[in-house]
Amino acid sequence: MEPTSLEQRISIRGVDPLELLGQGDSHLKEIARHFDARITVRGSEIILRGEEKELKLLDRVFTELILMLNRNGELREADVETVVQLAKRGEAPAPTPASTAQPAIVYTKSAAIKPRTAGQSEFYQATLKNDIVFVIGPAGT
Repeated sequence: MEPTSLEQRISIRGVDPLELLGQGDSHLKEIARHFDARITVRGSEIILRGEEKELKLLDRVFTELILMLNRNGELREADVETVVQLAKRGEAPAPTPASTAQPAIVYTKSAAIKPRTAGQSEFYQATLKNDIVFVIGPAGT
């Protein structure tokens, strides 16, 4: 691994790993075949290691696959291949600046829920580190 190699984590909480990764990790192997980045799955996290450009593409691939899985209830091999090819050609839906700032907290049928502001991100990080978090101030700030 090169010294310029970066690491990114994608939470897959709320997603059936067997459906996302495929029987015998078939979907994961298909994705890995197209990228040089290292992809590791540990519990409810996908850990990506590689160059920044590839990590962005892989984030788009996994986010789109999770949304497809939540929408359709299943992923087929053809779905995985199509999403990978579209992402590599740059035709996958472009993420909004707010959506690229933080990993998704929860995936729903229609969207990935992510912190939109620095305050939301700080609050979310505090909930990961502490059992109880108290917040003072008006809601939504």
